[in-house]
Amino acid sequence: MSSRPVQIGLEHFALGHLELAVRLRYDRDLYGIRHRPRVWTRGKA
Repeated sequence: MSSRPVQIGLEHFALGHLELAVRLRYDRDLYGIRHRPRVWTRGKA
């Protein structure tokens, strides 16, 4: 049983999550959205 597919899956998930977070922050800055996603509240608090 190899752990390689699991690691690739985790890296892909992490990259996707990072891209999503950056996109959400960019959209918020661009459109001036008031409410902030939970990801940023957890990171800044």
